[in-house]
Amino acid sequence: MERLGTGIGWRPEIADAVERMPGIDWVEAVAENVCPGHLPESLERLRERGVTVVPHGVSLGLGGADPVSYTHL
Repeated sequence: MERLGTGIGWRPEIADAVERMPGIDWVEAVAENVCPGHLPESLERLRERGVTVVPHGVSLGLGGADPVSYTHL
């Protein structure tokens, strides 16, 4: 069985606390709140520490009745 490790949702409001947490293997960041190519310094520091950053898109509904927005993709 593969171990996923310990993760937490990263938010700018709790970035400092997340950075100080021991034993964090991955963080989930809301993709719409992060500018591509310009990660917040906190996420950069976590990545340098070996923490995996997982983007989570929350406003792209692939299963809805509306057509997919290719601009959003």
